[in-house]
Amino acid sequence: MAGRGGKNRYKSGQEEQDQAADALDAIAEFEDFRSTVLPKLQQKLKDGATPEELRKFAQSYLTARQITVALTSADESAALRAIDSLTHQNEGKPKERQEVEHKFGKMREEELDALLTARLKEAETSDPKEKKRH
Repeated sequence: MAGRGGKNRYKSGQEEQDQAADALDAIAEFEDFRSTVLPKLQQKLKDGATPEELRKFAQSYLTARQITVALTSADESAALRAIDSLTHQNEGKPKERQEVEHKFGKMREEELDALLTARLKEAETSDPKEKKRH
């Protein structure tokens, strides 16, 4: 049992080290953001940048973040969402194919001709009435 206890302590110690390393990485990332991106963003706001200008400014940072998540996330669903989003941004959303059948598509040629003839006659008789109204 003593061996197991030591093993658990080692595992727990490794987890603590991993968490500390993750926290340090997050702090370094925030410090980088604070020293490089934030001053530029603040200046754009002071200069009265429009929302569209702010989005254009942030686009490269957002894309870099998506790529980072897609390539490094331990959460597979988050990585797949980032990949999907990047793909749609660059290649567009996949087109959905739809089979559309015209309501006259299965009519025999004779039936179609008769229908067209009838509609043409209706159109010819309705034209003079329309002209009389105007």
